[in-house]
Amino acid sequence: MIIGDKDEFAVEYSFSDDHPRDMGYGRIWVKNKFIGTFTDIIFLSGYLLDTLNEFKRAKELEDDLRQLTKDQLFDLLASGQYEQSNKYLVKGSTFTDDFSIWTYKFENQTYFLWRVMRTDFFEDLNNYIPDVFMESVPTDTLNKVINKLETEFWDKGILKVR
Repeated sequence: MIIGDKDEFAVEYSFSDDHPRDMGYGRIWVKNKFIGTFTDIIFLSGYLLDTLNEFKRAKELEDDLRQLTKDQLFDLLASGQYEQSNKYLVKGSTFTDDFSIWTYKFENQTYFLWRVMRTDFFEDLNNYIPDVFMESVPTDTLNKVINKLETEFWDKGILKVR
């Protein structure tokens, strides 16, 4: 099942037949690039939604960082040399463990800055290009997709609290 538009922002998920009802597979799409592995079993109402909610809570990018290229910004945040880098870090969960992901907001857009860090463990990551990617989506679009996913999970009985 895909909620949203992969060309803009979408969440892909499926339930597992071999595990409890709230377990399955998830992946996030930003401008036709996926983040996460679709081969790692996760708690959909936990790990997937928690990661998406980290995106919703993205902070405004500091003025002194706006002039950096995507590679410069990624390197600065990932190095830990920037004192406030943790406020942009997406901790994610097991399905995003092989990625380093940073997110921030600027002018009603949510920006995603990421790179795959390991491609040899999950088959769907084997051909993932290890470049730094930066994409943005309207924050309203992000929120609508997440709200729709929460509603679907609620209607299916796997989301207990909203």
